[in-house]
Amino acid sequence: MPNTSGIDPKRLTKEQLSLELTKRKINVVKTAKRDELIRELELAITNNIEIIQDTSDASEEKGASEEKENTNIICSNSFQDFPLESGWALKSKQKYGKRGSGKRLSKRVWKILEEYFLEGDVDKSKRYTAATMLESLKKKVEGGELGDDEIPKLQTVQSWISRYSAQHRQKMAEIPLNK
Repeated sequence: MPNTSGIDPKRLTKEQLSLELTKRKINVVKTAKRDELIRELELAITNNIEIIQDTSDASEEKGASEEKENTNIICSNSFQDFPLESGWALKSKQKYGKRGSGKRLSKRVWKILEEYFLEGDVDKSKRYTAATMLESLKKKVEGGELGDDEIPKLQTVQSWISRYSAQHRQKMAEIPLNK
């Protein structure tokens, strides 16, 4: 049961319950059961909340600023302890479907990288590494065939090579099966 004092009576032991009740100046019978103590403490907490709300209403009428500050401090403690920032559950803050929304390879760059890869597949002496593919792409930018913004990073080219080589191997393995 959430409350401003931060105490959950159901989680306290019998000794802790009787201690809390004596702090609140409520007489406790030593033979009382734990369930009875829980009920008493819950009632005391709810009565305390009602008293706080009554004093805040009275302080607004009287204009006593000290009482109002005290009640605001008691009531706002539970909001300050909450670990998440305000608005964390709003629909607009959700990030579904935004994975991989970064810069992608253009079709022209994809085709050029594919040509380099297949050229190395045909003649092993002309095999391109990721760095040489990137240098060749930069030469095409200097020649005016590609835009400067179309050139990927070295890591992107390496990732593309590993993905494409797996796809290419699978295609080559399926060719004899189809014949």
